[in-house]
Amino acid sequence: MPRSPNQPPATGRPARVRWLSALLGAGLVLYTGVLIVATHLPSVGGMIRYPGADKVLHVLAYTVLGTLAAAVIGSTRELSLRNLTTLLVVLALFAAADELTQPWFSRQAELGDWIADCVGVGLGIGGVALGASRRQHHANEEKP
Repeated sequence: MPRSPNQPPATGRPARVRWLSALLGAGLVLYTGVLIVATHLPSVGGMIRYPGADKVLHVLAYTVLGTLAAAVIGSTRELSLRNLTTLLVVLALFAAADELTQPWFSRQAELGDWIADCVGVGLGIGGVALGASRRQHHANEEKP
């Protein structure tokens, strides 16, 4: 029997959620690729004029990565503590690999950069988790 246009597909997720998941996933893949290339280009020393500015850039770049990755998780499955912790560990390992491979491209690996990356990942994941929690709380308040 054919399904009606208003009936959700067999996956149980509405089409707009599937599109959002696909869009977020594509954005995550694209952003990760740009991040890898940008962090492995030869050093452009002198562009950043004040101390610690590179750490701010690391936090910002990895906040975006953590946000995108957590949004992908949230669009496909539950944002449980286990899922978010696993994501945090995976992205921290990714950041470590990113730092450790930079000397191969005449860049310097720094522990401080990795720490800034992890702070950014935590901020991104935490922001998505907080937003999801607030949405859930409001949805529960609106139910009769």
